[in-house]
Amino acid sequence: MSLIYLAALAAVAGTILALALDAVVSVSRRPSWQVAVGRLALVETVDRRSHQLPFVGVDRRRGEDAAEAPESERKAG
Repeated sequence: MSLIYLAALAAVAGTILALALDAVVSVSRRPSWQVAVGRLALVETVDRRSHQLPFVGVDRRRGEDAAEAPESERKAG
């Protein structure tokens, strides 16, 4: 029975030692944001603004006057 306890104690000690070693190695490694990456490259994309959609609602950039302005002024300006 004491042989089983000795084996369990050795397994726990080995596990603790492995975890401590893993913690030391992971802290001593360079962070991923400092590792050099490849050069930047231009990526071709499709222009998503190909269709002009009508504006619906109140233009918040114009302030409170935009909600009170008549419809003809909103379209003109």
